[in-house]
Amino acid sequence: MATTKNAEVEVEGEVVVDDAPKAREDMFAGQTKEPPNPKLIDQVPEDLSFSTDSGERRDAEKMLVSIDGVACYLYQPSDALMALLASSFAPGAELTEKISGMLNLVNASLDVNGTMLLRRAMFASDNSFDDELLGKLVAAILQKWAPSIAGNADLSTEKPKPSRPQRRAAAKKK
Repeated sequence: MATTKNAEVEVEGEVVVDDAPKAREDMFAGQTKEPPNPKLIDQVPEDLSFSTDSGERRDAEKMLVSIDGVACYLYQPSDALMALLASSFAPGAELTEKISGMLNLVNASLDVNGTMLLRRAMFASDNSFDDELLGKLVAAILQKWAPSIAGNADLSTEKPKPSRPQRRAAAKKK
């Protein structure tokens, strides 16, 4: 019988590591969307046959940047990705949506070494990560490859300050 206490989570009972994959399968049983048998491709009607390939190709344009003294490339993201993420940077967008959009754009644009460097810094336990770095990288990407989006983009990552009524309500709770 093992008892483990970690933060606010308490686990009691026998812990068997070998059952972990089975438990995960059981947890998602009936929830997965299995792909069809590839042999069924001949049965798909023409009007329901789609392609991810636009038929257009361009050479990967890149921009040299430095993060913590390490040279990295930002690659031009696809037009489709820029269009999908544009609303994430619109004024009034939720902070979580904005940060998610920034992470997606930076991950799609930054080279492998830069991505690893950025992730390492973000997850550092010393809390030294510059919260404004994502906004700076996104601003560089937008200014170079999507100036029409850059002009209207809100890339601040500060939490909105509470309104006067919210501050009063919080003060009353104290």
